[in-house]
Amino acid sequence: MEDKIVRSMPKIKKVASNTILLYIRMLFVMGVSLFTSRINIQALGLEDYGLFNIVAGIIGLVTFLNSALGTSSSRFITITLGRGDISDSKLLFSTIYKVHFLLGVIVMFIAEIIGIYLVNEVLSIPANRLFACNVIFQCSIVIMFINLINIPMTASIIAHERFNIFAYIGIYEVIAKLLSSYLLFVWLYDKLILWGVLNLLISISLCVFYLLYGKKRFDEFSIKEGFDKVIARQITSFSFWNLLGSLSIALKNSGVNIVLNIFFCPLVNAANAIAYQVNKAITNFSANFTTAINPQIFKTFAQGKYQETETLVHWGGKLSFLLVAILGLPLILEIEYVLNIWLKEYPVYTPTFCKLIIILSWIESFNYSIGTAIQASGKIKAYQLIVSGLSLFNLPLTYCAFKLGANSFVALEIAIGISIITLIARIFFIKKILGFSRVFYLKNVLGSSFLMIVTALLICLFMQSNMEKSLSRFIFISFLSTICNLLFFYLFIDKEYKTQIKSMLIKRIKRI
Repeated sequence: MEDKIVRSMPKIKKVASNTILLYIRMLFVMGVSLFTSRINIQALGLEDYGLFNIVAGIIGLVTFLNSALGTSSSRFITITLGRGDISDSKLLFSTIYKVHFLLGVIVMFIAEIIGIYLVNEVLSIPANRLFACNVIFQCSIVIMFINLINIPMTASIIAHERFNIFAYIGIYEVIAKLLSSYLLFVWLYDKLILWGVLNLLISISLCVFYLLYGKKRFDEFSIKEGFDKVIARQITSFSFWNLLGSLSIALKNSGVNIVLNIFFCPLVNAANAIAYQVNKAITNFSANFTTAINPQIFKTFAQGKYQETETLVHWGGKLSFLLVAILGLPLILEIEYVLNIWLKEYPVYTPTFCKLIIILSWIESFNYSIGTAIQASGKIKAYQLIVSGLSLFNLPLTYCAFKLGANSFVALEIAIGISIITLIARIFFIKKILGFSRVFYLKNVLGSSFLMIVTALLICLFMQSNMEKSLSRFIFISFLSTICNLLFFYLFIDKEYKTQIKSMLIKRIKRI
């Protein structure tokens, strides 16, 4: 085991340096995004904010293709680079781009049929906001198409590990949205329509940047090279099994959001949207690490370095959980105080939504590195049938619960239960497909993470109970949560990992 860890440390160091770069970007993006959300809620009002999220979220029901094709594109491009096979890279990229463009047109057509019916006939939308919601929906369709054809470009950037570009793009995007939010205050007409149009303009500008950057920087970046039917068949065949996973995510998020609107008022959608903003801020920490580690998992697997891949999967699960735990724990304990400072006014169910979605993010943080390794293997049929099949129960179970009179936050309780079941299924497949040890993963990844969060939670709860609610308490609990999680993370890992961490820290200190 120690030899395996030693061989993987250069990969982990590279992941760490890429992650640090992404974190610098993330801290800025998160701060501006949370401030922008507050401005948007104040400018639009809670009802229009909820309507925007429900109407824009309809597109999520028909854009599950985006995620499936994105995963497939990243796999093919990254593995090709990992093997050093670039002779047909231009043809590969050209084919992938044209597949995305064609499917984008098809998805737009489907979205028009389904979405217009939902907006005008099914959703609970006030009559005086129906026209604005239709405009928002049309803008969202075009944004969806742009995002779909951007996928091959972003896959190339990730495959080349040009994470500084993601930093610049993220900073540009949040600044553009901040300026757009300012325009909402000075605009004298329909603010909801303006917000949809401004989001569309930002998406168009990003698409233009990707095209210009890719053409200048990457040799394989070509959309005029031709179309290979064999490559297209491989991509679509691989993507077919990913569709189940993408569809289950779409139904869990956008589908459940629509069901919330059917059974409850737009204010509940606003509460759900605020909770997802909090969740996005938290998961961005682990998402940056995941973005940095995924290319290494693909490349080590493609090169036949399976022991290194297993170590990367273990580190991916442990560190992803650590990152969401550090932020999530103080928010669970102090969410009402944070919401009062951040928004001042919010729907009544918002704190409960936020707490539940943080717990959900903790569970799902283990999924990403496992899923990436299984995608790298290419053996995804049984995995997607079982894991995604279980996830598909989110929507029908939520609908039945609401039909029986359940509260709105039951939707997230159901999602948490299903996420636990699917995590167990994923651990089963790491042995069946990848040949990795289930016992080692259960003990050294899940077990140590569980001990870490429970111990940190008990200590933070004890200290919180002896302090009055205030800014100083929130700062203290946040600091205590960080120290506890880091300390127990170190205490509950294997000796081999401790040895390597000590070695890395000593080398860093000597360089200073």
